[in-house]
Amino acid sequence: MGKKESCYLCGLESDYFPSKGVLHGISCKRCRDYYMDDFLIDCGEPRKTEYKAILSGYTRWEKEVGHPIPEIKNENYEEIIQDNKSYSDIEKVDKLLLYYSKKQPKRGSLIPYDVDIDYPITFSNGGQEFIYLINDLADKNLGLVKFETRDSIRIMPKGWQRIERLKKVELADAKYNFSRNEIMKRINSKEADMKEQAGFNMGKRWSSVLAREIKDLYLQGTREKLKKKLEVDREVILGLQIVSKTEDINFLSGRVGELAKFENFFLDKRLIEIYQDCKTSQGIFEHDIEEVHKEVDSKVKEILVDLKVGGLKGEKVKIPELLEIDIDTLIEMDESIQLEFKSTFQWDIFQRCENKELRKEVVRTIAAFNNTEGGYLIIGVSDDKTIFGLEKDYSSFKNLGERDERDVFLQTLSNVIEDKISREFVAAINVEFYNLEGKDICRIKVSFGDEPVWIKENKKEEVFYIRTQNSGKSLSPKASYNYIRRKWKKP
Repeated sequence: MGKKESCYLCGLESDYFPSKGVLHGISCKRCRDYYMDDFLIDCGEPRKTEYKAILSGYTRWEKEVGHPIPEIKNENYEEIIQDNKSYSDIEKVDKLLLYYSKKQPKRGSLIPYDVDIDYPITFSNGGQEFIYLINDLADKNLGLVKFETRDSIRIMPKGWQRIERLKKVELADAKYNFSRNEIMKRINSKEADMKEQAGFNMGKRWSSVLAREIKDLYLQGTREKLKKKLEVDREVILGLQIVSKTEDINFLSGRVGELAKFENFFLDKRLIEIYQDCKTSQGIFEHDIEEVHKEVDSKVKEILVDLKVGGLKGEKVKIPELLEIDIDTLIEMDESIQLEFKSTFQWDIFQRCENKELRKEVVRTIAAFNNTEGGYLIIGVSDDKTIFGLEKDYSSFKNLGERDERDVFLQTLSNVIEDKISREFVAAINVEFYNLEGKDICRIKVSFGDEPVWIKENKKEEVFYIRTQNSGKSLSPKASYNYIRRKWKKP
């Protein structure tokens, strides 16, 4: 080892080892071994303390996972920071668990720790954050570890259970990355063949037609990668039943969503290169990139719908009968997949006039309840539980005369449902009126339907709606087909 100097990342007295060209070698007890180029050193980069902490965590983990000595250069250090700066507190706790379980794999053993040396393993900006993660979060809040002495912890059974899942995630990632590399090799080979056939390497102008063909090639690759991600995660994570089914599905949904974000970013960068090479107009590029994002989002939506309706195992989903809940209890509840509040039926509270477009939102919600798990729609109550009432809707009805206001409301609602869905469906819903605080409100109960229903958005278009969490969403035709096939076992 060379002379003692300060670590460029954490400031701890460290050894220098032989340089590699313009790369200086640093051996730090806290950050472990790494190279940093002289340009960054001379410029004093990175300047921000939090960026240094991220790089310190990065170099520490490169050592822990057995990678070659990392090289921090002017051209890559910002990318390293970007890739590692968004860890949540729970993800940092996961790193803590993995590190200490490898340090002492015997269950029940006391595991010593050193705050001053170990804090980079959680990408913490000093010992104070590390103590918060290990003491307040991992111990007191989550029960994953237990402080036994001042400088030692014990991983609890719940912690080991989480570690097992994390290991399965690591295995799933490794399997997926292998498949991803195979997909990319095939894409790159096909792209090279397409360029050669077009005479690209001989200086010929690359046509916009070919650019779009290569764009489609990459888009198909992204679809394959998303499908493969779900396949691998299903086999390794969900198939092993580490946690409850709902938690597993939510976890898998998050992983697919994160991959989709990465793929959109990857496609953006790649398409910029492709379309610049062929000198395609900005308008064509913007149109095509928008279409690509829509296709990726559609594939993700299809996957998530499959997950939520039991598509992983191909079973028909059993929807329990919708419970009868009294109106007072419903109003006390928060909006959910089976409950929604609307202030009015057709009265625009902002424009202070009739707005028949609002009727469509009511019918879409009713259809979404039918297509998902059933539910309750309360009209006349706002999201914050304020009783708005139906009186403004009553006043907006034409030729009300001496007819009963509730009868006119019910008839208008029935007409809209018949027009947008079908006459038969009107009989499938249950409508009740109540008077609270001197104001009328309407409760519409919709059970899960024997058949799926579509909304006639206009003369040429029908749209399929479902509920997700506390709102309604439309599905693409392909996603709708897959959803219906699995939920109702349609051929």
